[in-house]
Amino acid sequence: WRFYFQPKQWFRLGDHVFYLRAGGPDEGFADVTVLRLTPSFGLVQRIDASAMVHVSSTRWRLTGVLERRFYPDGESTLTTLENAVYDLGAEKNAFRIRKGRPEQMRVAELREQVEARAEVGLPSSQFSLALHNRFAYPLAGVPAALLGVGLALRPGRRASLTGAISQGLVIAAALWGLMVVTRTLVQSDRLPAGIAAWLPPAVLMVAGSVVWYARESGGLRVRR
Repeated sequence: WRFYFQPKQWFRLGDHVFYLRAGGPDEGFADVTVLRLTPSFGLVQRIDASAMVHVSSTRWRLTGVLERRFYPDGESTLTTLENAVYDLGAEKNAFRIRKGRPEQMRVAELREQVEARAEVGLPSSQFSLALHNRFAYPLAGVPAALLGVGLALRPGRRASLTGAISQGLVIAAALWGLMVVTRTLVQSDRLPAGIAAWLPPAVLMVAGSVVWYARESGGLRVRR
């Protein structure tokens, strides 16, 4: 449980891959490895450093540097530096990755995490889903209530507390089932987060509209 919500330490930005074992963008990172790759994913350069601190823009100061360069003919070189400044093509904000459950974050934090994770190549679908659900969850109660009222007021229906409770439980179970299925599809990258969040309320709205249309046209006259 503890390791699952630890910050992801592998990042990819452009042709650079970063392995940041400790620290943060404000205080700097410790024990880092930076790889530079070719478009065909070949290794061109590897930099190992004991510390990496932001200087300005995309420039970072590395301390205790071991720089290895790899050439197409198979040769390689090793350079040792006490301090060096590199342009790594990464802004400081690109590494602002927060740990924790997306559902427990505020809207502004969710938006920040979606953008930051997209920049460094980390999955952000769960954060996008949590952001959309922040509005879709409460609004789902409106079509659910309309559907329940439409079923309760259909012509020819006898007043029954048991029947009303059963119908409410069926609607709630259907809404929960839709949310579980759409969340699973988002986690498997088979459905966009925006569609997954708003699909359950949309299904309830369609069902409620059908029930109310049938009620007005006299189509639902099933007696209990």
